[in-house]
Amino acid sequence: MRIETKSTRSDTRIRNRRFVLQRIYSQSPTTRAEIARDTGLTAATVSELVASLMDDQLVVEGGTAPSSGGKPPVLLDMNADALNLITVDVSGSRWVGSLRNLRHDILKSKRVVAEQRQGDEAVEAVRDLIDGLAGMATSPILGVGVGTPGVVTGEGVVVEAPNLGWTNLPLAEILGADRDWRVHVLNDARATAMAEFLLGDHGGRNLFVVKIGRGVGSGIILDSSTYVGEGFAAGEIGHIKVIPREGSFVSLESVANTPALAQALAVQAGVPFIGRPSKFIAAQSAEGGPGVAVVADQLGRDLGVILASVAGTLDIHHIVLSGPVAPFGERLLRSVTSELDSRLLPAVASEISVSFGHVDERHAVEMGVATHLLNTELGVA
Repeated sequence: MRIETKSTRSDTRIRNRRFVLQRIYSQSPTTRAEIARDTGLTAATVSELVASLMDDQLVVEGGTAPSSGGKPPVLLDMNADALNLITVDVSGSRWVGSLRNLRHDILKSKRVVAEQRQGDEAVEAVRDLIDGLAGMATSPILGVGVGTPGVVTGEGVVVEAPNLGWTNLPLAEILGADRDWRVHVLNDARATAMAEFLLGDHGGRNLFVVKIGRGVGSGIILDSSTYVGEGFAAGEIGHIKVIPREGSFVSLESVANTPALAQALAVQAGVPFIGRPSKFIAAQSAEGGPGVAVVADQLGRDLGVILASVAGTLDIHHIVLSGPVAPFGERLLRSVTSELDSRLLPAVASEISVSFGHVDERHAVEMGVATHLLNTELGVA
């Protein structure tokens, strides 16, 4: 994800320009001398590259650092408002889009109620959301990032997204047609995993993130890189039919998506399920009736069935649950851990931590596509 060493190939200048920008983005305010020392580039090269970045208004000078003798060095910082980016999350019942600056700050946001939108109608709704945000831009647009459920290729083709009625849809190409910017389309769970890995504080170089919402999916980080699989379907755990129910097996998504969890809570509480699933889950959990423990325990067991295979196969020690299930609290985490303990070798199970996401689940998909966009277009994240 990051450039670790200076380049020695024919694209040296472009690569080193990104190298310098990355250093300013991640460790600003800084000075030209500090950049030269940390990157191994010569002072002359750093000065020339900084001048180029300033000409493009990506870097600005501001203030001075303490002097160790002679003229105080000038501080450099990223110009967060040099460019805008648009991020869109279409994974929930309400789609959200944001206009952001280069530091992820939200400048404007729009929401669309989209539960019944599918096929071409859903595509047009996404296009309208993007166009509305673009019309509010205060700077040139760097690009657009869209997080969507389903299997998504590296070229932004949605191979299959059942909830949206999309099959082999070249979404990035459609949304980018006749535009001055590129559109990046990512699987929503994969985007969430990127956000948790880069912006959370989970430690290590490997991470397995389960995203629970209208659907259930996961994102995999292996050796600090996103793993997508040979057919871009890595992490599609929601459709594996291994969850035991009444003498048969069902998919994890059918019992662990938020509408199913809300309905299970309603049955336990003897009340009708009304409203948005996430709000209903939060309200029922806050009341703390015995039915909440029943649903949390069952969800933990169901997750543990699949996560045991993941942990046993990949030897990943950090498992993160993202989505509106945090109200289930420690009860859910203990249930998942207990199921893992019962299914794995003790030496394997003892190394695994299960936690809730550190990135606000309401913004995790957008934060993930934003980091991908910044990394792809500018080499920073």
